[in-house]
Amino acid sequence: MENLFRLMLTRPAVAQDPDSPSIPLGQDTPFQESLREAVGAAQRRTAIEAAATAYVAGPEFIGDPAGTPLVAELGQLAGRLDEMEDVDSLKTRLLTELIPNGREAEFTVQQIFDAHLWVLESLRVDRSVTVGDRLLGDFRLLARSRGERLELRMPTAANFTRQGGWPVLVGVQ
Repeated sequence: MENLFRLMLTRPAVAQDPDSPSIPLGQDTPFQESLREAVGAAQRRTAIEAAATAYVAGPEFIGDPAGTPLVAELGQLAGRLDEMEDVDSLKTRLLTELIPNGREAEFTVQQIFDAHLWVLESLRVDRSVTVGDRLLGDFRLLARSRGERLELRMPTAANFTRQGGWPVLVGVQ
């Protein structure tokens, strides 16, 4: 369960097309029907707990995933989620090497953006993330709030040198 939760935190939500949803959201299962009825009961909390207890005790609830046909795929998913966590830790370390924690104010928004792009590209993150609307939109908002310009460009190693305009921070090796 923890791995599934980490997936939800790592992978951004995808908006559903209301005319053609890729994930059916209206599933009228017996459990959902019993919860709907429980919400309308006079003793709502007691009725919801009873509906949940009945579901957990019933045949539709999978208490031990080891007995399911998808157990091998669940193990693979857990491994992939662990890999994603390792990449996230590496990304954080690489960014901290370029922009030390607590020193962000000494960098322009362009430099911070370039550092993110450089690290994400180095880790071969999908281009939909590196040049996608979400990341670029966040940095444009930050640039606007600081009265700075932001240019979408692919940085090179030369950008992160003194000659390339990268700040030399006192007290940082």
